[in-house]
Amino acid sequence: MKNIIITTAAAMLVTLVIATVCYENANDGIEALNQKETAQKQALKESEQRMKEQEKRLQPIHPNENNKKIGYSLQNDKLQITFDKGKKWGAAPIEREDLFAGEYNGDKQELIPQSFVLTEKLAAFFIWYR
Repeated sequence: MKNIIITTAAAMLVTLVIATVCYENANDGIEALNQKETAQKQALKESEQRMKEQEKRLQPIHPNENNKKIGYSLQNDKLQITFDKGKKWGAAPIEREDLFAGEYNGDKQELIPQSFVLTEKLAAFFIWYR
């Protein structure tokens, strides 16, 4: 009877040691997965930040080749105007859809030629109202 109790106790002890080692290894794996997930989230956040910064940096279109100070941009679905080579921008109070409404079927990346006037003293846009 004594041998059965000693054998059972030894088996329980061995099982406890094995379970503890497995548990510790599992925690290391979970910790590694958590670190990997955190790194992926950080990389995604940084990528989104870079995309937002690129959206903020507008690329001007200069309608007058002789005056590169004045330009416009249709990025981010808004018409924005610059009078200082793109350092500062101002949004025009016009909906982008109104600039290309009517029967126009051309490229909508640039304003329709002859549909606007941009000078240092005047910004005028001809739009089609339905």
